[in-house]
Amino acid sequence: GDNLGAVPAQVAGASLLAGSFLSLRTRRKQASDGDIRESPMPAIAEAEPNADAIERQWQSMQADYERRHGCKLICIVHEGNEGLDEEQATDIVKTVMSAKGKPIDVVLHTFGGFLMASERVAEALAASRRTTAFVPYYAMSGGTEIALATERIMMGRHAHLGPTDVQFGMFAARDFEELEQEKGVKDLTDTSALLAIRARRVKRDIEKVCGRINRSHKKRIGWGRRSCDLAAKLTDGAMDHSHRITLSEARALAINVVPKMPDDVYALVDRRREQLKLLRKIAPSIRILGAAPHGHSAPAAIP
Repeated sequence: GDNLGAVPAQVAGASLLAGSFLSLRTRRKQASDGDIRESPMPAIAEAEPNADAIERQWQSMQADYERRHGCKLICIVHEGNEGLDEEQATDIVKTVMSAKGKPIDVVLHTFGGFLMASERVAEALAASRRTTAFVPYYAMSGGTEIALATERIMMGRHAHLGPTDVQFGMFAARDFEELEQEKGVKDLTDTSALLAIRARRVKRDIEKVCGRINRSHKKRIGWGRRSCDLAAKLTDGAMDHSHRITLSEARALAINVVPKMPDDVYALVDRRREQLKLLRKIAPSIRILGAAPHGHSAPAAIP
């Protein structure tokens, strides 16, 4: 039998944090090209670092990016198995609503999080204008759903996106439906039978998923009409959830991707990843925002 009880159903993930705690020194020159790695960073005493000082540095880095680019910045950066949760999603939606016509830059480095959270963020971005996603390394599952809600996606040379189908723990929801069809419900354990039922309930409405994808990523199929083929391909579970959608594959899917990544976006993600590692060392009991299993999953665990 299997041991899949209490497997959380999850989907896309993201974290409002980015940057890193490094021993800081004045840079040799003020950047002229907007690369924060060359610009003076806010000074933090060389004494024992603490979580408050690290977060103050991140807030300063974020504000500096917004000043230089004249935009609203949303950083969804995860380290390890964190993911986007509902509280984070609420903060992100509030940031989107406060943009008031400013461009919105969304920096993504995440494996996934909870389904409802990623859908809420995607809906807010899809209803906005002048939106750009930046994926320096990867944005899987719900991260992909959020990226596709923006007008264009800037991708690093070796970056990738991923499918957005619902997962129960390590398995696609579709797998449980197929297992039930193959074996029959009488030959399934109670847990697998319940997951098969749940899989049917959370099957994604393609029209709604399509509505959260920006029109710039959809093929024209007639006057004023756009295809929902992309939504179907990413959500039907035919692709393994770990499948890497590279730049070339993204183009083949008609996703509006640009093979370019600004240095200051790399800096934000690289520094936050280091910051998160340090936070775990100095405060191992601290709850990093968005802690959750990987994958595009449903919002509740099976009892």
